[in-house]
Amino acid sequence: MAQNLPYVVKRSKLVAVSQESKVTARRADIVVFEQATWEGMKGLSSSAMAYTAPPLVIEVVSTNWRDDYLTKLAEYESIGVREYWIVDYAGLGGVRYLGRPKRSMLSIYTMDGEEYGEPLRFRGDEPIVSQVMTGLSVTADQLLGGIA
Repeated sequence: MAQNLPYVVKRSKLVAVSQESKVTARRADIVVFEQATWEGMKGLSSSAMAYTAPPLVIEVVSTNWRDDYLTKLAEYESIGVREYWIVDYAGLGGVRYLGRPKRSMLSIYTMDGEEYGEPLRFRGDEPIVSQVMTGLSVTADQLLGGIA
C-alpha cells in the first residue's frame, strides 16, 4: 500500500457538489483528504460536509451504475476532485465502460486542466497507477477481490 503520504482516508463522507447554482451533497463511498484539510474538519461533527474538493474520491459500483459512470463523474469533475476511481468489482457497468465480456475493472479518471482525461483502466494482475496515491503497490485483482 501507499506509505508516508499526507492523506487521511474516510468512508461514507459527504462531499459538497454544485448543481445549477446551488450546493448539494454526495455521500461518497471513500474520500481521501489531505492531512491539513482533514485536521481543519476534524473538530466538526461527524456529518460535516467537505466543502473543499478532496484529492481523491472512490465509488464502488452497485446496480445504479449509471450514477457512478455519469452523474458522479460529472459532479466530481465540476468541483475539481483530482482523481476519481470507479471500482466495478462485479462488472455491473455498461459495455461501453467495461467492454465485452463484461468483467470487473477499476477505472481512474484524472484531472487534465479543468476536466477529466481519458480514464486509465485496470484489470487482472495489472499494477494500479495513481497520481494521488503514489507508491501504491497493489494489482487490480488484489483491490477488486478485496471489495467483493
